[in-house]
Amino acid sequence: MTCGFKPAGTGSEEKYSGNIHESSRDLPPGKIVLIWTVLGPAEVKIQAGILAQRYVKATSAPGQTPLLVGEKNPSIALQFETNDGAAPYETINQIELQLTGTSA
Repeated sequence: MTCGFKPAGTGSEEKYSGNIHESSRDLPPGKIVLIWTVLGPAEVKIQAGILAQRYVKATSAPGQTPLLVGEKNPSIALQFETNDGAAPYETINQIELQLTGTSA
């Protein structure tokens, strides 16, 4: 997968590539768009590559949107925003992101 991240406020846009390592069922064939909100502490200075790590699905209460929590830096989490009726995000248990570039 390919991802873009633009921090609120200041900071350069970053591009990431990633892989879905674990899914509880096959994702639909073809291209799908997944949208996440990046959650983290407000006082942290955003450094290049801050999202580059493995994320694992956290346990959530029924009806709550699941989170993917960083293994290397658990203060960073990805909250799923995609809701196209099929809810493919609910099947994703683990992803890994690598930084591929930043804008100037």
